[in-house]
Amino acid sequence: MVRPVVTTETHRPTPFEVFFDLVLAFGLIRATSFMSERPAPVTLVQGLLVLMLLWNSWLAYA
Repeated sequence: MVRPVVTTETHRPTPFEVFFDLVLAFGLIRATSFMSERPAPVTLVQGLLVLMLLWNSWLAYA
């Protein structure tokens, strides 16, 4: 189990962290807009699978 590390007050996010957060936000927006365009059960399941993959990738990074 990985424990959080306390950083100093001057710690700034790395460019990779900012990029990863932006990609996650963009992916969430695209997945939810995909689900709202054609609200059918199959589309909703596909969108939820994409959201689950995005969430798991973010958890693995965090």
